[in-house]
Amino acid sequence: MYGLTLFLCPLLFFTDLTRNPYYTQITLLNIFICLLAGLKLLEGWREGRWFYDRGAADLPWALWLAVCLLSCAHSYFTHGDFFRPAILSESCRVWLFTVVNCFFVYWLGKTLRLSQKPFSRALWPAILLILWGLLWALYPDLRSQVSNSDPSALAHIFDPYGTCVWLLGVALVYFAAREGSFDALLNVAFAGGAVASAYGILQTFGCEWIWSKMLNPYGARAVSTFGNPNFLSSYLVMLLPFAWIYYVRQTSFARRLYYGLLFLAYCASLLASMTRSSWLGAMVAMGFLLLLREERRLALAAKKAVLFALVPAVLMVFLWPSGDVGSYRPTVLSRVAELSQMKSAVAGLPSTSEQDYSPWHQRVLIWETCINMGLENPLIGKGWGLLELFYPFYQGPMLLEHQAARALRTHANNAHNEIVELFCQTGIIGLGLFIWLMAALFFQFFKSRDGSDASAIAAACAAALAGMLADNLLNVSLHFAVPAYLFWLLAGLLAGICAGAAAREPLEFGSPGLAKVLVSLGLAGLLAVSWIWFCQWQRERLYFAGFKLTHSGDPADAQKYLEDAYSAFGHEVNTNYELASAYLQQGNVDKALWAYGESMKANAGYDEIYFNMAAVLFKKAGRPEKAFDYIVSSIWINPLNVPSFDLMADIARTVGGAYPSRAAQVMIANLPVYYLNQNYLNTLAYFVSMSGDQKQSRVYFSRALALDPLNLMVEANLRRADAALKIAVDPDLDDALAVRAMEGRLTAGDRSDALLLQIQRYCASHPEQDYAAVMLARLLIMRGDKPGAMRIIDGIRAAHPDSPAVKIALAGIDAENGNADAARDRLREVLSYNPADEHAKRLLDMLNAQKP
Repeated sequence: MYGLTLFLCPLLFFTDLTRNPYYTQITLLNIFICLLAGLKLLEGWREGRWFYDRGAADLPWALWLAVCLLSCAHSYFTHGDFFRPAILSESCRVWLFTVVNCFFVYWLGKTLRLSQKPFSRALWPAILLILWGLLWALYPDLRSQVSNSDPSALAHIFDPYGTCVWLLGVALVYFAAREGSFDALLNVAFAGGAVASAYGILQTFGCEWIWSKMLNPYGARAVSTFGNPNFLSSYLVMLLPFAWIYYVRQTSFARRLYYGLLFLAYCASLLASMTRSSWLGAMVAMGFLLLLREERRLALAAKKAVLFALVPAVLMVFLWPSGDVGSYRPTVLSRVAELSQMKSAVAGLPSTSEQDYSPWHQRVLIWETCINMGLENPLIGKGWGLLELFYPFYQGPMLLEHQAARALRTHANNAHNEIVELFCQTGIIGLGLFIWLMAALFFQFFKSRDGSDASAIAAACAAALAGMLADNLLNVSLHFAVPAYLFWLLAGLLAGICAGAAAREPLEFGSPGLAKVLVSLGLAGLLAVSWIWFCQWQRERLYFAGFKLTHSGDPADAQKYLEDAYSAFGHEVNTNYELASAYLQQGNVDKALWAYGESMKANAGYDEIYFNMAAVLFKKAGRPEKAFDYIVSSIWINPLNVPSFDLMADIARTVGGAYPSRAAQVMIANLPVYYLNQNYLNTLAYFVSMSGDQKQSRVYFSRALALDPLNLMVEANLRRADAALKIAVDPDLDDALAVRAMEGRLTAGDRSDALLLQIQRYCASHPEQDYAAVMLARLLIMRGDKPGAMRIIDGIRAAHPDSPAVKIALAGIDAENGNADAARDRLREVLSYNPADEHAKRLLDMLNAQKP
């Protein structure tokens, strides 16, 4: 069974069965873990007694779990009724992972034993497993064809050729791992890692070994069978130190060649993944090994062998070519060179004058947001497993505060830094206990080293853990099933080896009857967990079938699958959201509202759910007051969604009363994002005037007219505001009329010195008006002074990076230079910010009309 967890689970995936191809891996892995735990219970029952394997990290493990539980309970009882179902759903999901995929695996790892000669195992079973991977080259030609109209599980899973290959693989795993020692299992893991590495490298260079079409969700970054290059790379980081210690301890050329090729294959696949955090992890893992005296001594004693492995590895770093898949094809060196784009903003989000580097600065946004979340309750955090649920509510204000953050907005599942992850959810206490847990393992390792083979295996375990922890300072792989499984298995093994045989203690339960009851309860619990995982897999399969039907225009059939998915396991946000869409497409408003409500009970952190709920309540169900509350929540989570404000405005105008004033308050809070959007300012001014503040309303109308002096509607609104305030002479209106007159002359083709002087004087007296400055730049271009025009545009862009006027001007320059695609992209960006921008729409229509 262990062999299957280390070979079948990392390699098995389906591209058209579940939306996440690796979901079947996760399900099987968790069921296998439960079976292994159940077998341990039955083993003790057969022998008439149970054993408890002590480890140095047992106490911090127990205390950490207790603090995690306390943090969840605190979050549940300190939040209102609305959030409690989602808190329960999300915390249970993560607790299932924590208990089964982490704690159970750690406990099982402590029970593993080494054979007497772990470095002298026969290689042929592992070599056969590696050669087994070649059989998949025939799969694209020999596989049976699955009809898209048949979404049944059997049609997607069962294939005569593929099934035979897998059965052969299972048989080979059995013969390779039947002894059950860790070193036997490790050779199976070596073979699985080699197959995954080779497959990932082939994918990088455009050779799809298994499927009939190229799988490239991450471009030229190797994904292999792991669904994500970051998971593949983390898994290899942990195998790398084991391949090394086996390599340097061989005496025969053939055996050393085998382990050397494994080592190089893992290095190559690590490079192909282009995962820089894992490169850091690999350096930490190997550095940890070489800090140990015994490992340095062995390396120095086998200098030629060391050079045989290290020289090709170093050459690969410098000579690794770019891949052949996707538009993003970096080399290793160019991937490292990209880090220079972080510049001075390493300490935080970039300023308006700095260029963001999204792989880094998006992490900075996540870290700052998560730290703010954790600081709400710094002792025990927001609640274990609740990061994804609450993160969007804390990110929204960050988007208002930091202009650079707006292009980096994300829905974070994890913090991309284990320290921040633990602090955010379990506070200082939980973080401290986890550090104690890890420190206890390493301290026990250094204390128990004796130069034996077992000590060497322990050294590789410790190096693997160090590498994985370093990797997860910028990665999330500790929170995904297959990499986490290997991590905690090695942690348990390290604890067991370092504690020694003396740590194995018999447990007494007082009476055979009590023992029987406890075993029965344990087995029942493990069966329940296995059943939950099967139900989740059923849900995921049915959901994906319904998802495809919904998006292919068949909501009626989609509804059937999605309802079955909900019945299989109803606590999943994507399933419930898609079910709501299917109901809505068929006009079933009440059921759509119910399904959106179920989505929120599963995870209430998605602004799309609130937006759709508000739209349905307002437009379909006739409940505008309730719709208003939902649209405000949507705006809080995602203030960058312009249609949210349009919907809120429609609701406020319809309901009247206090709602225009409430809408105005929301819009004022979001002015940092929309201060350059004349239509937003016009709407805000309207609501402020309805609230009775005519003076402030006039300020917003004036700002809107300055942004777009040609907007006759805004001009009329400003005149009405002047009349209400009894303002006879309005210099803002005079400015708009002056700009309009200059614009008329410029549009008519006037390039005269007189117009140039007039616009220059106006810009000097009105330095804050982008429209006039852009008008001057246009005139300079017409007069042949493009460098002068670009200096003006660059100046505006430095002050207002998001200025729509500048983007429209640049679009015009792009179009004039024959780069119509770039012009269209700029105009679409303007329209995403302000869909009512007439200038952008007119120019985009002209460009689209010119398409061949």
